[in-house]
Amino acid sequence: MKIFSAHHVFEHSWEDVSRAAFRKYPNKFNPTITAVDVLKRHVDERGRLHSLRLITSCYSMWSSVSFVRMLGLEGAMFVIEKSVVDPVDRTFTLRSRNVSLNSLIDVSESLQYRADPDHPSKTILEQEARITATPCMVAGLAESCMFDIIGSNAQLGRKAIDHVCEVIRQEHLLSPV
Repeated sequence: MKIFSAHHVFEHSWEDVSRAAFRKYPNKFNPTITAVDVLKRHVDERGRLHSLRLITSCYSMWSSVSFVRMLGLEGAMFVIEKSVVDPVDRTFTLRSRNVSLNSLIDVSESLQYRADPDHPSKTILEQEARITATPCMVAGLAESCMFDIIGSNAQLGRKAIDHVCEVIRQEHLLSPV
Protein backbone atom coordinates (compact mmCIF):
# COMPACT_ATOMS: atom_id res chain seq x y z
CA MET A 1 0.00 0.00 0.00
CA LYS A 2 1.13 3.52 -0.77
CA ILE A 3 -0.32 6.65 0.80
CA PHE A 4 -0.29 10.03 -0.90
CA SER A 5 -1.02 13.05 1.27
CA ALA A 6 -1.00 16.77 0.60
CA HIS A 7 -1.79 20.01 2.39
CA HIS A 8 -2.55 23.23 0.54
CA VAL A 9 -3.89 26.67 1.38
CA PHE A 10 -6.02 28.40 -1.24
CA GLU A 11 -6.05 32.19 -1.34
CA HIS A 12 -9.83 32.06 -1.78
CA SER A 13 -12.74 31.96 0.64
CA TRP A 14 -14.26 28.64 1.65
CA GLU A 15 -17.49 29.58 -0.12
CA ASP A 16 -15.70 30.20 -3.43
CA VAL A 17 -13.54 27.06 -3.14
CA SER A 18 -16.61 24.95 -2.35
CA ARG A 19 -18.45 26.31 -5.39
CA ALA A 20 -15.35 25.77 -7.51
CA ALA A 21 -14.94 22.16 -6.34
CA PHE A 22 -18.41 21.33 -7.67
CA ARG A 23 -17.60 23.00 -11.00
CA LYS A 24 -14.02 21.73 -11.29
CA TYR A 25 -14.61 19.12 -14.01
CA PRO A 26 -14.23 18.99 -16.88
CA ASN A 27 -11.31 21.44 -17.08
CA LYS A 28 -8.35 22.24 -19.30
CA PHE A 29 -5.85 21.19 -16.62
CA ASN A 30 -6.96 17.55 -16.45
CA PRO A 31 -8.64 16.53 -19.71
CA THR A 32 -8.81 12.87 -18.67
CA ILE A 33 -11.97 13.66 -16.62
CA THR A 34 -14.64 13.68 -19.29
CA ALA A 35 -17.90 13.69 -17.31
CA VAL A 36 -19.37 14.13 -13.83
CA ASP A 37 -22.91 12.89 -13.25
CA VAL A 38 -24.93 13.55 -10.11
CA LEU A 39 -26.59 10.28 -9.10
CA LYS A 40 -28.17 11.45 -5.87
CA ARG A 41 -28.32 14.66 -3.84
CA HIS A 42 -30.16 15.66 -0.67
CA VAL A 43 -30.00 18.06 2.26
CA ASP A 44 -30.14 16.42 5.69
CA GLU A 45 -31.87 17.69 8.86
CA ARG A 46 -28.70 19.59 9.86
CA GLY A 47 -28.61 21.50 6.56
CA ARG A 48 -25.67 19.55 5.07
CA LEU A 49 -25.68 18.86 1.34
CA HIS A 50 -24.92 15.21 0.51
CA SER A 51 -24.01 14.28 -3.08
CA LEU A 52 -23.22 11.05 -4.84
CA ARG A 53 -21.51 11.51 -8.20
CA LEU A 54 -20.12 9.26 -10.91
CA ILE A 55 -16.88 10.57 -12.41
CA THR A 56 -15.85 9.29 -15.82
CA SER A 57 -12.27 9.51 -16.98
CA CYS A 58 -10.67 8.41 -20.20
CA TYR A 59 -7.05 7.33 -20.05
CA SER A 60 -6.53 6.56 -23.74
CA MET A 61 -4.19 9.55 -23.92
CA TRP A 62 -1.93 7.73 -21.43
CA SER A 63 -1.69 4.55 -23.48
CA SER A 64 2.05 5.11 -23.90
CA VAL A 65 2.53 4.65 -20.15
CA SER A 66 3.50 1.00 -19.68
CA PHE A 67 1.50 0.67 -16.44
CA VAL A 68 -1.66 1.81 -18.20
CA ARG A 69 -1.16 -0.63 -21.08
CA MET A 70 -0.13 -3.46 -18.74
CA LEU A 71 -3.36 -3.28 -16.71
CA GLY A 72 -5.59 -2.54 -19.67
CA LEU A 73 -6.61 0.89 -18.40
CA GLU A 74 -7.28 2.32 -21.84
CA GLY A 75 -10.80 3.63 -22.30
CA ALA A 76 -13.43 4.86 -19.86
CA MET A 77 -12.83 4.42 -16.12
CA PHE A 78 -15.34 5.17 -13.36
CA VAL A 79 -15.06 6.58 -9.85
CA ILE A 80 -17.80 7.04 -7.26
CA GLU A 81 -17.55 10.22 -5.19
CA LYS A 82 -19.51 10.94 -2.01
CA SER A 83 -19.42 14.45 -0.62
CA VAL A 84 -20.83 16.43 2.27
CA VAL A 85 -20.95 20.22 2.40
CA ASP A 86 -21.48 21.54 5.92
CA PRO A 87 -22.21 25.29 5.79
CA VAL A 88 -22.26 25.59 9.59
CA ASP A 89 -18.85 24.00 10.21
CA ARG A 90 -17.66 25.38 6.85
CA THR A 91 -16.24 22.07 5.67
CA PHE A 92 -16.57 20.27 2.36
CA THR A 93 -15.53 16.62 2.52
CA LEU A 94 -15.20 14.37 -0.53
CA ARG A 95 -14.46 10.65 -0.54
CA SER A 96 -13.93 8.75 -3.76
CA ARG A 97 -13.13 5.22 -4.79
CA ASN A 98 -12.55 3.67 -8.17
CA VAL A 99 -15.22 1.33 -9.50
CA SER A 100 -13.28 0.21 -12.56
CA LEU A 101 -10.62 -2.47 -12.03
CA ASN A 102 -10.92 -2.28 -8.26
CA SER A 103 -10.00 -5.95 -8.01
CA LEU A 104 -6.57 -5.04 -9.45
CA ILE A 105 -5.97 -1.61 -7.93
CA ASP A 106 -8.00 0.12 -5.25
CA VAL A 107 -7.67 3.87 -4.85
CA SER A 108 -9.54 5.49 -1.97
CA GLU A 109 -9.16 9.25 -1.81
CA SER A 110 -10.41 11.83 0.66
CA LEU A 111 -10.28 15.60 0.44
CA GLN A 112 -11.43 18.09 3.00
CA TYR A 113 -11.74 21.79 2.32
CA ARG A 114 -12.21 23.86 5.46
CA ALA A 115 -12.29 27.55 6.17
CA ASP A 116 -9.03 28.82 7.64
CA PRO A 117 -10.01 29.89 11.18
CA ASP A 118 -7.31 32.59 11.25
CA HIS A 119 -7.81 33.95 7.73
CA PRO A 120 -11.42 34.05 6.47
CA SER A 121 -10.26 34.74 2.91
CA LYS A 122 -8.33 31.43 2.78
CA THR A 123 -9.28 27.76 2.58
CA ILE A 124 -7.25 24.78 3.80
CA LEU A 125 -7.20 21.56 1.80
CA GLU A 126 -6.16 18.22 3.32
CA GLN A 127 -5.89 15.38 0.82
CA GLU A 128 -5.07 11.71 1.21
CA ALA A 129 -5.16 8.78 -1.20
CA ARG A 130 -4.58 5.13 -0.27
CA ILE A 131 -3.43 2.95 -3.14
CA THR A 132 -3.52 -0.83 -2.87
CA ALA A 133 -2.71 -3.06 -5.80
CA THR A 134 -2.95 -6.80 -6.41
CA PRO A 135 -1.60 -9.14 -7.97
CA CYS A 136 1.60 -9.11 -5.98
CA MET A 137 3.91 -9.49 -8.99
CA VAL A 138 3.10 -5.96 -10.17
CA ALA A 139 1.68 -4.41 -6.99
CA GLY A 140 4.73 -2.26 -6.22
CA LEU A 141 4.96 -0.94 -9.76
CA ALA A 142 1.22 -0.29 -10.00
CA GLU A 143 1.11 1.50 -6.64
CA SER A 144 4.15 3.63 -7.51
CA CYS A 145 2.69 4.62 -10.88
CA MET A 146 -0.69 5.49 -9.34
CA PHE A 147 1.07 7.46 -6.57
CA ASP A 148 2.83 9.56 -9.23
CA ILE A 149 -0.38 10.01 -11.23
CA ILE A 150 -2.30 11.11 -8.12
CA GLY A 151 0.45 13.54 -7.16
CA SER A 152 0.42 15.08 -10.61
CA ASN A 153 -3.39 15.21 -10.70
CA ALA A 154 -3.47 16.84 -7.24
CA GLN A 155 -1.38 19.73 -8.55
CA LEU A 156 -3.61 20.03 -11.62
CA GLY A 157 -6.70 19.92 -9.40
CA ARG A 158 -5.43 22.82 -7.31
CA LYS A 159 -4.79 24.82 -10.50
CA ALA A 160 -8.32 24.01 -11.65
CA ILE A 161 -9.81 25.21 -8.34
CA ASP A 162 -7.86 28.47 -8.61
CA HIS A 163 -9.05 28.89 -12.21
CA VAL A 164 -12.71 28.21 -11.39
CA CYS A 165 -12.52 30.57 -8.38
CA GLU A 166 -11.36 33.28 -10.77
CA VAL A 167 -14.25 32.45 -13.15
CA ILE A 168 -16.68 32.68 -10.21
CA ARG A 169 -15.17 36.02 -9.18
CA GLN A 170 -15.60 37.33 -12.74
CA GLU A 171 -19.21 36.11 -12.88
CA HIS A 172 -19.98 37.96 -9.65
CA LEU A 173 -18.32 41.13 -10.96
CA LEU A 174 -20.29 40.93 -14.19
CA SER A 175 -23.66 39.97 -12.77
CA PRO A 176 -26.19 42.75 -12.24
CA VAL A 177 -26.64 44.02 -8.69
